Amino acid sequence: MLLIRKATLPVLAIILSMNNATAGNKDVTQSPPYIMRASLFEELTEHRDVVMFGDSLTARGEWHEFFNGVSLANRGIGGDTTVGMLSRIAPILAMKPKVVFIMAGVNDVAARRTAPEIVQTYQQIVNKFAEQGAEVVVQSTLYVSRRTRLSHNAVISDINADMASFCSTSKHCKFIDLNASMSPAGRLARSYTGDGVHLNGKGYMTWMKAIHPAIAQFSSNKE
Repeated sequence: MLLIRKATLPVLAIILSMNNATAGNKDVTQSPPYIMRASLFEELTEHRDVVMFGDSLTARGEWHEFFNGVSLANRGIGGDTTVGMLSRIAPILAMKPKVVFIMAGVNDVAARRTAPEIVQTYQQIVNKFAEQGAEVVVQSTLYVSRRTRLSHNAVISDINADMASFCSTSKHCKFIDLNASMSPAGRLARSYTGDGVHLNGKGYMTWMKAIHPAIAQFSSNKE
């Protein structure tokens, strides 16, 4: 029994450390679903005028139906962070898009990254596209209304303020504030969400209407 206990203690320590890491810093980019999805996008590099780039909020949007006839690609992956997005930017650059619509950051906040850390990575993403001549539309990171995540909104607010300021001084970046209509009380309105983080149909329709003018501006098929 003594030998078993001695052997068990290190194992328990490893398990505890893994659980702690998962709670705060889970690296979704190492999960099989993420890797498989990213590998698909690596194969799809045909030109598109518009690219939607982000995490699950972007991935779940039926953008082809929202903007029927627009040359568009959805490059959202559930659970993604700005770090993961930066690592998979090459295939999107190869598509030579006219404009990239980005929403990111909510999963970084959940992983306990600070606003300055997130903004630094976010700006690197924007700069990568700008260097190629693509326009970038940064859509505000949406606030959340899930009780266990309400404290995240302060960090999200800082991210949005910094990215709005960054875009105001950039020739290739525009900032669209979705929270003004979707989070009027400083948290995602219940009418737009079912779980306090992700969007329902009404939420997506509100998002679509907010970016419609910008989509039409850069699309070859003017609506």
